Amino acid sequence: MKHWVIVLCGVQPIDIWAKGLALLLEKCGYAATLQREGPSHIGGGCRWILRAGEKPCFAPIRLGEADCLIALEQLEGVRNLPFLKEGGTFFLGEKRENPAAVSAGRVNYPVLEELPVKAQPLPASPQETWEQMLSACERMGD
Repeated sequence: MKHWVIVLCGVQPIDIWAKGLALLLEKCGYAATLQREGPSHIGGGCRWILRAGEKPCFAPIRLGEADCLIALEQLEGVRNLPFLKEGGTFFLGEKRENPAAVSAGRVNYPVLEELPVKAQPLPASPQETWEQMLSACERMGD
């Protein structure tokens, strides 16, 4: 069983990403299950849990369980790093939305170069990312 966590502020773009990756995994022959956690309110985060394996799985994901974290927004990526397992893959997009506390100067935006995990840049388009994920899911059995 492989686990992906996909995060973003807002709902619509993340829905497209999560559902597209789930469809690719199903085309690779895996049972893919999607679960949305945390409704997105104005400025709020949204997290999709995507699991793929031989059998469907709907159990909640635990910290340190995600094989891959895909963050379309940087701060949401930082907030969700605890879900990434040691040695997991972290894709980080360029989108940056400052929450109210950062905009007001009460909190600093995290310095991405100081994160404990090296982030790979997210490709410019969902198509490129899906191609990378398709390549990765074809190697999942290795």
